[in-house]
Amino acid sequence: MQVAPVKARLEAEVPALRHRVETASGLSDVIRNRAAPQQTPAAFVVPLGLQGGAASVQVNAFRQDVVDLVGVVLFVRGGSRTGDRALAEVDVLIREIIQSLIAWAPDGEPGVFVLQRANIISFAEGVLIYQIDFRINDELRKTA
Repeated sequence: MQVAPVKARLEAEVPALRHRVETASGLSDVIRNRAAPQQTPAAFVVPLGLQGGAASVQVNAFRQDVVDLVGVVLFVRGGSRTGDRALAEVDVLIREIIQSLIAWAPDGEPGVFVLQRANIISFAEGVLIYQIDFRINDELRKTA
């Protein structure tokens, strides 16, 4: 899973998110409390799972392509009920997040991150929640 390196990368590369990036446990707290983070913008890096791809078996060796999926969930508090300020702010953040992660690979990884999708999750009570999903190719190997 790529959560820790993505969290570190966002904190280092996106100025508005320095000291404001958490993992799935932090998002779980937000959901349980039914309240947005105290300070926004805030981001949560969550593992979205693995997708298996083509596999090959040779004498005493197995290899399978794997895609590791990671999501970045943003919370941005709007300055008004319409959220105009939040929409402008989130547009800048989305671009900064995408630029910080695309074509980058954590140490030792064979693939690089690419954008999978991005969309609004919710806009309620002046808080915009937006999710950006990334994928990185990897592989599984096993020898007998």
